[in-house]
Amino acid sequence: MELVTLAAVLVAAVAVIWAVRRDNSAPTAEPTLDGAALAQLIGAEVKAQMGDAATSALQANNEQFLTLA
Repeated sequence: MELVTLAAVLVAAVAVIWAVRRDNSAPTAEPTLDGAALAQLIGAEVKAQMGDAATSALQANNEQFLTLA
C-alpha cells in the first residue's frame, strides 16, 4: 500500500515539474496584434470614410445650389 502511495506522489511531482518547466511559446490560433499597426489601419479607414462623406456632402450641396439657382 505504501508503494502505491509513493508511486502516486512521484507521478504527481513529475507532472507538476513537467507542467512548470514546459515551453509556453507554442503557436496560438489567434495572431498577435500590433497596436501601432492596428491604429494605422483604423486611421486609414476613418480617413477614407471621412473623405467619402465629405465628397457626398459637397455633391449634395452643389445639387441643392444648382436647384435654387
